[in-house]
Amino acid sequence: MTRSETPHGETVRDRRNTSLLDASLFGEPKENAWLSEDLLRFCSQQGILPYLPIAIDLAKTCFPSLQELHPQREQDPETGEEWLVLDIMLQGDEEKILDAYDRYTDLWVAAVSWPERDKIRLSYNIV
Repeated sequence: MTRSETPHGETVRDRRNTSLLDASLFGEPKENAWLSEDLLRFCSQQGILPYLPIAIDLAKTCFPSLQELHPQREQDPETGEEWLVLDIMLQGDEEKILDAYDRYTDLWVAAVSWPERDKIRLSYNIV
């Protein structure tokens, strides 16, 4: 296993073909937000790896009912533009979740500048 740090001091551990940002970012082990080598490389190439822990921390803070987090790469078929989506599963009242999403968006815009903040997007599903 190899280890490296992002500019913000978060640990990235490489294990075979997967990597896990510092477990403290994801809370309990059941959340297991793994990054494949492809996603890790993509984030590094796009210059967004240092901002990923911020996005995850904000999601955990703003959505206390967070059940699952699945990072995935998406691409616009018309423009070829690519970004990372944090697909989260939530439980709770729809109005409270909409308010939490507004709070997340406000904090995300305040924390990360353009264009990096556009390269990490949040998608949520209420279960």
